Amino acid sequence: MIEKILVTGASGMVGSRFVETYKDRENLLTPDLDVFELTRPESVAAYFADHPDIGAVIHLAAFTNVSEGQKQKGDKVSLCYQLNVVGTQNLVDQIKDRDIYLIHISTDMVFPGDVADPGPYAEDHLVEADVNRLTWYGYTKALAERIITSTLPSAAILRLIYPVVANYDLKLDYLRAPLAYFEKNQTVYPIFTDQQMNITPVDEICLCLKELLARRLSGIFHAGSSDITTPYEIMVRLFDAVYGRHDMIKAGSLTEFLKAQTDPTRYSKFGGLLVEKTEKVLGLKYSATEKIIAKLYGRK
Repeated sequence: MIEKILVTGASGMVGSRFVETYKDRENLLTPDLDVFELTRPESVAAYFADHPDIGAVIHLAAFTNVSEGQKQKGDKVSLCYQLNVVGTQNLVDQIKDRDIYLIHISTDMVFPGDVADPGPYAEDHLVEADVNRLTWYGYTKALAERIITSTLPSAAILRLIYPVVANYDLKLDYLRAPLAYFEKNQTVYPIFTDQQMNITPVDEICLCLKELLARRLSGIFHAGSSDITTPYEIMVRLFDAVYGRHDMIKAGSLTEFLKAQTDPTRYSKFGGLLVEKTEKVLGLKYSATEKIIAKLYGRK
């Protein structure tokens, strides 16, 4: 019997690209909501019962709208909590007694990125447990990680930070959003010079997923650019690549911006994911920001 790979969230930015580039696509299962509803345990159980050939799961499905998630903060009936926490628990409940390998996709937002616990964060950095220091989205993803690490020691967790891709119609990413804004308004909102972060090309995430699948490695892994940078530096490189100039990019300060905000957890100031351990274990080399932008937007 040929092993099948269940991909949740297969229509998302990362999932759709993984499905597109996977060499044995006929072995992928990408069910629609009408037959596989993560928030309903009976739906998940029925799907696994109907597909005894599942040998691996890539769990990409998640509520990822951070701003909308903040409106649901503290509400365990909300879609953010139900999909990210309850949905993950429902999935784990079906995997734990079967010989199934799980890759769970997580996020840099399980860390606070604040002055008390600043990044960039290594793979073994302790996940934040205080809901008051994380966004609701980040907190639900941190809970999902704990469900997996406490139940499935053979699973892999892959944390991502700002995935970027050449084309994806359903959602603008960190690079395409300011480009679209500029095309419409001929101006750009102020870009922070005092926030640290990195971005991740989706194609390199897919390479990481394929390597994890092939080797069935357990533990926590990161996907991100090899360098830690700032939003301002990223936008300067991006607009130089697309327009040949960056005079439209105006410097802004996250520190000053946060003074006017009622929810300081919404924005991580000292973020970023370190990737050296993942590179060493997987034998991969993540690209630097300059190379990522050149590959996606370099003028021909």
